[in-house]
Amino acid sequence: MGAGASAHKALWENASQNDLNDFVKGLSKEEAAKLAAALQARHVAAPLGIREMSALHATHSFNASKEIPRQVVKDILEGLRSVPSSANTQPWTIVVVQGATRKLLSEKIVAKFDAGEQGAALYADLPKDMPARMQKAVDAYAKEYDAFLGDDKAKLRKGCEFFGAPLHLVVCAPKGPCLEESPPVDGVFLDMGSAMTAMSFSAFDLGLGVHPQFSLAKYDGIYKEVLKEKMPDDHFVICGLSVGYLENDQDPRKTPGFVPSKLSVDDTTRWVNCDAEWLKTHGDAVTGNSEHGLKHLVHSRHCSHTLDTPRPVPYDFLASILRLGRFTARGGGTRF
Repeated sequence: MGAGASAHKALWENASQNDLNDFVKGLSKEEAAKLAAALQARHVAAPLGIREMSALHATHSFNASKEIPRQVVKDILEGLRSVPSSANTQPWTIVVVQGATRKLLSEKIVAKFDAGEQGAALYADLPKDMPARMQKAVDAYAKEYDAFLGDDKAKLRKGCEFFGAPLHLVVCAPKGPCLEESPPVDGVFLDMGSAMTAMSFSAFDLGLGVHPQFSLAKYDGIYKEVLKEKMPDDHFVICGLSVGYLENDQDPRKTPGFVPSKLSVDDTTRWVNCDAEWLKTHGDAVTGNSEHGLKHLVHSRHCSHTLDTPRPVPYDFLASILRLGRFTARGGGTRF
């Protein structure tokens, strides 16, 4: 491999998505055509579900005038019944907010935002001290999001308006195990993350845009005021999930918005405890042997209790699974 090839390989492995975009833009038409041909030759079609997971992103602009049929919402929530949870507790309570109530909730949150009253969440979304790679991810996210906002700082206010989404799902957790027990039952928070991911995948697979809004948990008091008896007194807001169609019937899976750079698999994985020979193995884990989408995967998910222990899982299989973890919702881009 020549020096030029080595430089390109290092760029590919270490650069951010923006760096790669700039690199491609700087190529001549002939160079770009050669790169496209080389990538196409090496491309192996992944199953539909994996392709869609890799395309998941947060939508920042919805079609406010196009309502979501109730049956579609039920289909999204139906997937929660298949999400594994600690001892089958299923701790989530989802409050569906639409129509006049959604409008009132948004207006009250916007009024607080305009008055400079940020409120405070009942749980910490970021640790006080973060390992270097987590701090690196958070800093990169903040920088890239600031560049995405540009001069349009009004986009921050649009978050309080649910980015125009006609449907807002409020993900609530019980206060007792999360806030009042000592130590808190962290498994509930893990279960809530699984619930958020399942709902996001199901909505995305149905052609709907989604935007997890952890920052809205700081307006827990407003949620309680507006939703009243519809939100259990012994619950608190974990996150809001805004859902809706895109303008001009665009498919969110083909029309990405803001997609921050992701840490590499090796940044968040330690392989040192694996056999050297196993790490060299390759398999066909990402070949297109299935066209099942995300909604099917969410609804058919279950915990396996009988595994073929003598049969090793190839390194490539595991690495492809871990790459998808980069597309799940998380606070501030931390990737804990």
